[in-house]
Amino acid sequence: LVAATRPRVAAVSVGARNDYGHPSRDVIARLQDAGAIVLRTDQVGTIDVALNAAAVEVRTERPAPGDEAGASPGSRRQDVGDDAGQ
Repeated sequence: LVAATRPRVAAVSVGARNDYGHPSRDVIARLQDAGAIVLRTDQVGTIDVALNAAAVEVRTERPAPGDEAGASPGSRRQDVGDDAGQ
């Protein structure tokens, strides 16, 4: 499914400090290998996704891990098109 849909962004709902081992490292790796930006709610808080004909815009409550220290909440825009992002 991941290979067929080639997601650009993956929003993963995760309870902080869950005991179940979710999300699976294999699932995260598959998403990243497919080129998706993976955003986890336990790391970035609330994830808002806005869609229109030209783009997908994603805003997060907190910066994603690896973003510069002290950065403002994350915002990403991804153009949607047959060849967008490639």
